Amino acid sequence: MRNIKRPSKLENLMKMLTERTQQFSKKTLFGTQREFLAFAAVLGFNEGRRTPLDSDTIELDSRVFIAHEQSLDLIYLIGVAEKKDVSIFLESNEDELITIFEEYCHTGLLVIDGWLKDLAADIYASDTFQQQYKKMGFLPNDDSTSSKPSPEGVTF
Repeated sequence: MRNIKRPSKLENLMKMLTERTQQFSKKTLFGTQREFLAFAAVLGFNEGRRTPLDSDTIELDSRVFIAHEQSLDLIYLIGVAEKKDVSIFLESNEDELITIFEEYCHTGLLVIDGWLKDLAADIYASDTFQQQYKKMGFLPNDDSTSSKPSPEGVTF
């Protein structure tokens, strides 16, 4: 498998989210570049848009994906979901498979970059991610009562 490419113009974003430690937890928001790229690819897929890479890229050694079965499975899952054809798994289609992953990843990186530009005061990005998770329905809104059980109508 060839190395995974990402746009060099977003390298500061990569470093911010995989190297900058959070104020209180002293951990990074994403533990590895692989985790961050996988998240970005899923986000890009969720957006339903692939963004081609230009020639100015940085490569991540593919061995970090090969050594992590779930991440490798994610590459295959995104590829087959995009192509709707298992022939994407053929060795002869490997470059196309990786390109699909990279382009969804690029879209996700652009989305995240936009989130952070909208909330530039959030220097650790954790509040931004939490707010976006709520908007996407992955976390309940603080003011939402619909997720709280109501005792009305309960009989014993």
